[in-house]
Amino acid sequence: MQATCEVARRAGRQPIRVERDVPGFLVNRLQLALLWEAFHIVEEGIASPDDIDRAMQSGLGLRWAAVGPFRVVDLAGLGTFRAVAARLFPELSASTEPPAALVDKVDRGRSAPQPVRASTRIHPAPTRPSSPAATPASCGCGER
Repeated sequence: MQATCEVARRAGRQPIRVERDVPGFLVNRLQLALLWEAFHIVEEGIASPDDIDRAMQSGLGLRWAAVGPFRVVDLAGLGTFRAVAARLFPELSASTEPPAALVDKVDRGRSAPQPVRASTRIHPAPTRPSSPAATPASCGCGER
């Protein structure tokens, strides 16, 4: 393991040590958990795919790239995270099946990577005027 990590470092990579073998790669498992909830948010009519993409690109994605999720918890405080988790966890998706929109697209033949355009999106983006990019906020202001 150490030799493999050293090869990765010499190649300019940052090795990630996984302590035991599990289905899927570490990053894929984390990504799928986030995507699972993103699909749920869209299916519940809470936000559009475009808004979720913007929230990740200009908010959460930047935060996690800078400090990672566990450091965010440390910075917020364990008590704060516990209180938020107690309130929010029951609201998260508990589905054990792939999201209906994903199943529908694959069943209709869209399974290969494709350029993002309105006709190929998992959830078609609603028609609305585009707004300038800004750091997302949970203000509930309804601006679209």
